[in-house]
Amino acid sequence: MKLKTLCSAVALAVGMAGAAHAYPQFSVNETPYGGSSQTGDEFGFNYNTTLTLNTGGTFSEVGGVTFTSLAHETASGQQPNTGSVIGRSIGSPVSTGYFLFGNIVSSTGTYVPVSGGFSGTFKSLTLDLYIQSATLGKPGVTANDQYLTTNATLLATAALDGNVTSDAQYLSCAQNSNQCGAWAVNTTFNKPLSTAFLAFFTNPTNFYLDLHSGGQNNGPITAPTSLPATVTDTGHGTAYFAVPEPASLTLLGGGLLLGGLAARRKKKRTQAA
Repeated sequence: MKLKTLCSAVALAVGMAGAAHAYPQFSVNETPYGGSSQTGDEFGFNYNTTLTLNTGGTFSEVGGVTFTSLAHETASGQQPNTGSVIGRSIGSPVSTGYFLFGNIVSSTGTYVPVSGGFSGTFKSLTLDLYIQSATLGKPGVTANDQYLTTNATLLATAALDGNVTSDAQYLSCAQNSNQCGAWAVNTTFNKPLSTAFLAFFTNPTNFYLDLHSGGQNNGPITAPTSLPATVTDTGHGTAYFAVPEPASLTLLGGGLLLGGLAARRKKKRTQAA
């Protein structure tokens, strides 16, 4: 199931939900990093990855993710939390606060050519989530776009959720274009969760939550015309946590989250056109 198909399948269900809030609230404890307790329902993030397209229809991807904001969704759109110190982005000249970031340790999948680029399905993905006080300095970046973790604390490792299809599109586009392709990935945190994770994500109790994320690639992009090819893929996105549900509702719940994200992004592109 490709991303477009997935989003179309759940769009009606999202509409039927009316104005009900689709994303559960969660709290983080920023006190050890110069902040306080903050509550939101989504993270904003940027990413920088190295994407390798192989002959035979397979791809791999590694890179880094920088969380940039803790926010909450309202009827008028995403609103940042006042006073939150989360998301002091990598490279910012700060001496207080902290960095919340992740490394895509490995990611593999299959793809097929589409007009102007490629459409793929993730088959495996491993993401390590870290936190680091800004007083320890900014994490450096390796040659394959992963962040150095010498001074960082590992919060959790997430793996691809096999119950929900995770797809991506990579398309040629111009500077500042919204037509560079999009992706959606569903991951599940490995259990048991670490003490450091539970000290930071403080609510709900026993934070056994899944991470649903989706994003857009930044332009300009020139999709490779010959294979194999290695390209740098940058972009931005939003991540949500989903409280585990009974088995009969898990697939629908994950789909609703991604559908809502895609519907908002489509609306923004339509308004910008």
